[in-house]
Amino acid sequence: MTYPMKAGLPLVGYRAISTQLPVERAPIPDELILPLTQHIGAPSRPVVEIGDHVEKGQLIARAQGFVSANLHAPINATVKAIELRPVPHPSGLDGECIILKPDEGASWSSPVSKSISQADIKKCEPQDIRQKIRNAGIVGMGGATFPTSVKIK
Repeated sequence: MTYPMKAGLPLVGYRAISTQLPVERAPIPDELILPLTQHIGAPSRPVVEIGDHVEKGQLIARAQGFVSANLHAPINATVKAIELRPVPHPSGLDGECIILKPDEGASWSSPVSKSISQADIKKCEPQDIRQKIRNAGIVGMGGATFPTSVKIK
């Protein structure tokens, strides 16, 4: 007797709860905890100090090494602390983090955009595009958050 081949494991999709309500923006928390290890490589190094005021999109930690990524402020805030905090990692160990206290009345807004036209991008050398991606701190979303500038090299 031959059985038909089926790929994968059929799982019931429990989506009823999450699809009953519209998507909403998360409220601004009292503090934001930003791990300096955003990827599988070297942690970034803070370029801000406790008490500094940062603007959305401002570089707050610089990549260290080839497999590393810059970290930018996600919102206007004050640097409350730079300290060890629990981080989402299988080891369960703490990691160094920058703790931000959002400004009073701060709100989520669109990502900082410095758009470039297709005509301009065609004039760029591949290494220039990679450098722009590295400067922006863009990482993959596959789980290891591998720096995109390294992937595309």
